Amino acid sequence: TNETKTSPQETGPTQEGNDQQQVSSSLDAILGENFTIDQVKDDGKLAILFLLMVISGTGNYVFQKLQGVSMYNYPNFLNIYGCLVFLILTFAYIIPVARYGLFNKAITEEQMKVPKRKFAFLAILDTLSTSMQIFACVYLPGPLVVLLPQAAIPISMALSKQILGERYRWVQYFGAMVVLAGISLVLEPVLSKRLEPDQVCTAWNEELDCTICQEETTEDDCLSHNHSIGLLGSLSEFVTSDGNNDGPVCQWVDATDVHDVSSGSVVFWSIVMTLSFVPMTISSIFKESIMSDTSVEMDGIYMNGWIVLFQLFFSIIIAVPAGVMFSPPVQPQDFLHHLYDGMKCYMGTASIDTGCHPDDQCGSLFVNLFLLFNTLYTIVMAYMLKYGSANIFYLAMTLIVPLGNLVFALPFVPGHKVPHFTDVIGLVIIVTGLGLYRFGDSPKEKVSETSDGETTSQSPEPSLEEPLLDETEESRL
Repeated sequence: TNETKTSPQETGPTQEGNDQQQVSSSLDAILGENFTIDQVKDDGKLAILFLLMVISGTGNYVFQKLQGVSMYNYPNFLNIYGCLVFLILTFAYIIPVARYGLFNKAITEEQMKVPKRKFAFLAILDTLSTSMQIFACVYLPGPLVVLLPQAAIPISMALSKQILGERYRWVQYFGAMVVLAGISLVLEPVLSKRLEPDQVCTAWNEELDCTICQEETTEDDCLSHNHSIGLLGSLSEFVTSDGNNDGPVCQWVDATDVHDVSSGSVVFWSIVMTLSFVPMTISSIFKESIMSDTSVEMDGIYMNGWIVLFQLFFSIIIAVPAGVMFSPPVQPQDFLHHLYDGMKCYMGTASIDTGCHPDDQCGSLFVNLFLLFNTLYTIVMAYMLKYGSANIFYLAMTLIVPLGNLVFALPFVPGHKVPHFTDVIGLVIIVTGLGLYRFGDSPKEKVSETSDGETTSQSPEPSLEEPLLDETEESRL
């Protein structure tokens, strides 16, 4: 009778509180005492940024090449049109911000007083690098469009050491050499021609029948376009596949002379792509100097807007002599008409219907997708540099390389290329070298001393020293 009974109403809240404390203690033990719900949200945002960066970066590489597939005959139009689009985007920001003092007067009077000749000088460098890269992307195979830009790393290291006195660790030098070794392995079959077939199908009249013949890979299929009408199968007289008695259509010939032209073109544009990283790196160094000037806090979009304004002018100038290097060549007197044909091709109307590269894939889809992914890549990189860590940032950039190559191996992608054994090994070597270079210089905590004699440590922010950040038109934004 002296037992005291406790009602559920009295024990329930106390027991629930004890359970919550036990769960909380367990979580603290697993996740750490400083773990918060805000950290979950921040990690979630960082994961989304990481995913977006990988997707947009891969798309940037892929559609940079694919726009050249649909606009193969018009590299100058791609270059000038890209400048024009980014000029409109940047000044759509600059004009209202400068006039109405938006975003806490992001564009100040001091910025607008900076001599424009500095921007013009940077525009010359960007015009050279961007034009060379866009032209090369039209003629190079898709995988090389992804792999060759990694050569910017040793070039950037050499120029940064020479101009800025930058110092690198031995593992970074080793990583850069590994990258060059991987690129050399990928280019070796092109230089040696050892993977090329002994014989190929070519057209007797390339202006009329090139596209018919170049698709054939066997002798029987190649010669099937020729229909003999002579006695006893004589090859003295032919009718073409459309029924006209105009002579033979295709011929099965030794590949030596043909591949001397095609592989030579790949080597030439590979050199052009590699050399483009020299003005790109110099421009990046001077831009960093302007942005870090403590006397004038420069708005990045304002600076790049003026650069791209001058760049549009210089791109038009360089387009005239550049036309003679195209395939087919564009003579200076035909420049304006050729640019107009490029605009028509962008709108879906073909102007060239003969030769080995007729306008049979004209359209604006790939061009617009490249501009979209390029802009998205720029924005995501900016947020990743601001809110992410250097390791996550460089991991995303490293993953883009194999993913881009994987896309170009897919059979439904225009201009796809089946990877050879050397391509796969070379890709592995390049990615290894990228890892050594980008993660070889592990960020160290900065140690400082407070007024009361205590030392504090601070983790470094992601750096802008990555040479590929200024690689293509994303630098304009």
